[in-house]
This record gives sequence, C-alpha cells and structure tokens, in this order.
Amino acid sequence: MVDGQVWYATLALEALLNHIKNNTNKIHLLDSYSPGQDYATVVGNSIGEADVVIGDFTGPSPNGNHRRLTFNGKSGNATGNSATGELHLALTSGSEVLAVTDETTNQAITNGNPLTFPSFYMQASQPDLVI
Repeated sequence: MVDGQVWYATLALEALLNHIKNNTNKIHLLDSYSPGQDYATVVGNSIGEADVVIGDFTGPSPNGNHRRLTFNGKSGNATGNSATGELHLALTSGSEVLAVTDETTNQAITNGNPLTFPSFYMQASQPDLVI
C-alpha cells in the first residue's frame, strides 16, 4: 500500500521554484482570493502591483531537505482601495497565477498610495518519511 508520501529529486523541487522565479513579472496585492482562481479573476482583484524581475528573488536554496525561494520585497503603488480586509499577495507571469500567499497585516489600502511588498519565502518540501 502507498500512503501518498513521495520523496522527490532535489532538481524537481528546484524546478518548481525556478518556474516561479523565471516567469514572474508582477506581484499583486489582492483584496480577496479563493484557491484556484484563474488569472483574470486574480488580476481583477488586484488593488496594487509592482513589476518583478529575476533579481527580486534569492534561491532556490537548501533548507534542510527542502528548497526555499525568497521574494526579497519591492515597492509599488496602490491602484484601488481595500474593502474586504483579507489581503493576499500573488506572483503572476502575465497569463498565469504562479503563487499566492496571505498578506498578514490586512491593513487598509488607499488608491494612489505607495505600497511596500514584504519579503517572504516559498518552500518546496520533502515529506517527513519514516522508512
């Protein structure tokens, strides 16, 4: 019987993170997000953005058996007002949503104000196998 835990090649973990790093061209501040939303919906919920380049990331690098990619942070501008208080950050490629994470401050955002997108990391993880 297989329990679903699979050990991955290091290159496979790095490929996932490198796909994000190599294809991201924008970070968006979202006023709302539900898992699995398509690109058009995500961009439609954007209330702030900044252009992103490969140099805005560090890694992927080892973190134990896992691999970690860090977004180093960036300045941007608000393009709308927050309404829901459930902010998220989305990395996009121009046609694809590559990664979404929670933005934990959920502060009020006002159109036209400057934004600071915080540093955060994404981790491609190995399972904790007991063999």
